[in-house]
Amino acid sequence: MKLVLGLDLGVGSVGWALIFITDSGEPIKILALGERIVSMDSNNSNEFSAGATCTLNQKKTKAKSVRKGYSRYVQRRDALTAELRHIGMMPDETLIKLPVLDLWQLRANAATEGKKLSLAEIGRVLYHINQRRGYKHGKSDVSSDNKQKGYVKAVNERYCMIQERQQTIGQYFALKLKETAVTTEKGTFYTFRIKDQVFPREAYEEEFVVAYSTKVLKFKQITTLLNVVICLMMLLLIVQRY
Repeated sequence: MKLVLGLDLGVGSVGWALIFITDSGEPIKILALGERIVSMDSNNSNEFSAGATCTLNQKKTKAKSVRKGYSRYVQRRDALTAELRHIGMMPDETLIKLPVLDLWQLRANAATEGKKLSLAEIGRVLYHINQRRGYKHGKSDVSSDNKQKGYVKAVNERYCMIQERQQTIGQYFALKLKETAVTTEKGTFYTFRIKDQVFPREAYEEEFVVAYSTKVLKFKQITTLLNVVICLMMLLLIVQRY
């Protein structure tokens, strides 16, 4: 006697039955059966029948993933803010609203020996690093389409480039913004698009380690055992992998 699960996969539903059969394949008994309706209007049904690879449920899953990711980002930001306040590194409103080039230059300085930063400025750098965590390789990328593979290749090439130049993300972006600055009567703008320049998660982790070792550990105010532990906790808050 064998236990068999039968599936009927339709466009708008999935039917199933769990049955016992004999060794020769004759049905003996139905243990359970049911049907799951997939919410799909006529447009979705036509798209699916035409070979669309993304079903309605997949779209819902992606939307849920985005909401979940944002919720986790807010949790990380709030946790980091609490720790920055605790050790006197929380940036004030002026630092929070720094112009884009000044902010990236501050981040570049944080990873540069000889550049002096206040605790609040270092806090601003950590707060900024926390806003983006970079691209993280996933199992789905192995079997992804050519477009996704091209995206991953570009990310890795960018990472190799800054490694060869011995730059952090902050140092690279600050330099590119300076090189592409255009000043007009209406003000200064930059032709370099930072949002298009995605780096892997490792690049952000390395930048944090450089900034931490170059600047944070040199302040006597935070070199007690307790505060060093708190600073190390920041690393987890900033680059925690979910």
